Amino acid sequence: MSIGQNILEFRKAKGSTQEELANAVGVSAQAVSKWENGGAPDAELLPAIADFLNVSVDKLFGRNVSASICDSVHDYIFDSRQSQGFDRAFNIYHALHDGLMQPQIGKLAHASHNCNENGYSFLIPNGYGNFVKREFWQSVNLETAGFAQNLFELLSEPGILEVLFAILRRKVFGPANFEMIKSALINAEYTDEVIQSCLEKLVEREILTTEMSPYDEIGKTYQISDWWYLGLCAVICAAQALKISLPGFSCYLGRGAWPIQF
Repeated sequence: MSIGQNILEFRKAKGSTQEELANAVGVSAQAVSKWENGGAPDAELLPAIADFLNVSVDKLFGRNVSASICDSVHDYIFDSRQSQGFDRAFNIYHALHDGLMQPQIGKLAHASHNCNENGYSFLIPNGYGNFVKREFWQSVNLETAGFAQNLFELLSEPGILEVLFAILRRKVFGPANFEMIKSALINAEYTDEVIQSCLEKLVEREILTTEMSPYDEIGKTYQISDWWYLGLCAVICAAQALKISLPGFSCYLGRGAWPIQF
């Protein structure tokens, strides 16, 4: 089949109209109609058309390129714009998680987890996924427990977590000064002294880094250290996921979870 005929078939399979495809790629509906009746789109439009139809450019040409599914997934995520990459990666993880569910129950709208002797998978559809193989747990030991105890002791001090939340939840990624952090904590009712004390403790532990802004009106800024950013995100997101799933009514329990042995 011609590329126009393939576009027609993929569009119908998706359940989209010519107008929707046209709007997505920035052309008129008449142009789409022309493609589907023997014409062909300009080459620079092919990636956008393929993205809208959820197929590869090779598929548009009717070619089945042999490659491993891992390579295909890599190319699908890597070729997308950075803003789309995380959405595409999460959608793929969502599909993987659904495939691991036993028994198979189809697409999920709520928090769900599955665990057995091979591993553990947890997913919340609005943007959180966690996948762990059993081998990873073999590395958990008393040193892990000691590290966690020290970390949780620090995070349990009044104001510490709230200050970290204030920095992590900013709409603009990057450093924040005292006033920015304070304004994000307006409902927490912490005094300036408490907030400043928390900032100093986090800087002392090297969880936060500081830098003087080139703009006098901004002054000193704070940012979570690269060393700590991923770990803190993992801890905080895990706490939110646990809070959501604890009621149980929306969480499908698996079987075969193993105890952690030291």
